[in-house]
Parts: sequence; C-alpha cells; structure tokens
Amino acid sequence: MELRHLRYFAAVAQELSFRRAAERLHVAQPALSKQIRDLEHEVGVELLERDTTGARLTDAGTVFLAEVERVLEQVRQAVEFAREAKQGKRGQLTIGNVGTMSASFMPASLAAFREKYPDVDVALREMRSLDQINALTSGTIQIGFAGSIGTAIPEEDVEMLPVLQSPMRVILARAHPLAANPTLSFTQLLDERLLGVADPKRVGPDHGELIRGLFTKRGMRPGIVKRVDSLESLLALVAGQQGVSIMPHIISTHHADGIVSRSIREGGPELMFHLWAVWRRGETSQIAHNFIDVLRKVQGRTRRERKAAAAR
Repeated sequence: MELRHLRYFAAVAQELSFRRAAERLHVAQPALSKQIRDLEHEVGVELLERDTTGARLTDAGTVFLAEVERVLEQVRQAVEFAREAKQGKRGQLTIGNVGTMSASFMPASLAAFREKYPDVDVALREMRSLDQINALTSGTIQIGFAGSIGTAIPEEDVEMLPVLQSPMRVILARAHPLAANPTLSFTQLLDERLLGVADPKRVGPDHGELIRGLFTKRGMRPGIVKRVDSLESLLALVAGQQGVSIMPHIISTHHADGIVSRSIREGGPELMFHLWAVWRRGETSQIAHNFIDVLRKVQGRTRRERKAAAAR
C-alpha cells in the first residue's frame, strides 16, 4: 500500500465518481479504477460499490475514509512542518545563557524572536563562557555567549557577534572609606580584601584570577583574593564591608542595597569587558542563523534608541 492509493481512494470517496476523481487527480480513469481495486485487495474488503451512476461507500469504506483523511492530513502537516523547519520557522533552539550579563539584551531578543518565529521552542542553559565554546562544538547548544576582559576569545571554529562591552568598576560598601572617592586606583586597592566569584557562570573564566591579573599586569601584588560561591554571596559580603571587588559595570548595576560602584582611574583595554554571541563556523541550523539575525536587529535598534536619548 502506497500513499497514492490513499489519495486516490479519498478522491473517489469524496467525489463519489471515478470520472470526476480521475479529472481531479489528472490520471486516466482505467488506471484509477485499477489502483482502487488493488487497494481493496490489500485491505481485504470492498470499500466502494460501483454502479452506472457512480460510486458510493460501503460501511467499511466509510470507516476507512475517516482514517485515510486523518492520515493524509498528518502527512500534509508533516510536509509543511519539514519545510518550515528547513526555513528555521519550526524546531528547537538551545542557547547558552550567562545570567546577569544577559539581562540587558536577552529578554528583548527572545521576545522579538518569539514574535517572528512562534513555533520555535527556545531553551536556555546557564553555563560559563568556556563551557559554552565546548557545548557549541558538541552540538549541545546552537548559540552561546562568551565573555572576556580586554581581548577577544581566540577561537578559530566559531563566528562571533559583539553584543556588549562594559567597563570594569570597583564595587564596595557605601560606608567604606574609599567610597568617598569618585574614582579609585589600583594602588588604593592593594591592601583591600578582594572578592571573586569561584563559580564563573556570570563573570568569566575565573573571576579571582582576572582580578589578580589586573594588578600583576601593573607590577603590583594584591592582598588577599578570596573566592566565594556565587555573585549573590559576593554582593552580601561587599555590603557587609567584608571586602571589595572588581567586575563589569553591567553586573555592578545589579548590586544590592548599601553598595556603590566606582570607576577605575587607570585606563586600558584590559579594563573593558566584552561579550559576544558565538556560534559554530559553518553552522547548518537555519534556526540559529535566524536568531542571530534577530539579535543583530535588536542590537541595532537599541543603539539607535540610545543615540536618540543622548541627543535629547
């Protein structure tokens, strides 16, 4: 039994005429009659009663027609879904998420993508930047967001789209003596207890090492660099005057009550945090490319809105 047998039977059953069904299907009437006989032979029951005026369904044919129409509709829908999937309009997209850092662009990007591609199921998986590169290679995720301080991530197997950049800032308790300064230098922080997030899901490969590196590049040896389990714990310790930290301004804007941020007096590209959208070079998923296109448009619209606001 082939799909054409079901289509031929449905046409005859709906037209109740071999002649009209043959015209509708653009086949010769004798060939159509033979196909229906072959189908009845395979099913093992008579599905149509023939007479000089046309054809009518038997009881078995009526039941069979209902199932055939259901199958044909499923086939039609399957074909439609397959074509939509090829165009990236249907399917699943898994994105690596970077927690707090994505708050400035992810909601708007997801909303715009949902509006344009409502039949794509999007899943977010929170993981650190380096793990996202590996997840892209293995196919676990299709889009990732990788961050670094100062320079781009040297990966030859991925394509990258700049999403945001944010200056590094010092965060400290509002009651801390250094908070009275509008800007701070690394020299002023040498004797401070520095805090870094041990789990780098939100702030990069290793927050503590990044902080230490900012000092050593200037020939300085910082004091204690203590690692804590989460950004939330770090903020609580800072608010309680248990230490200070250095992190991207985009994260420091989410600080808790009693915390302030101060810019760093020394300049340099290593004091700028960069975040990129990343995907595999040669990625074949049209859904992934569609998301990148939406992300580009959202980023462009956001930049235009910021320029317009600054010009007022």
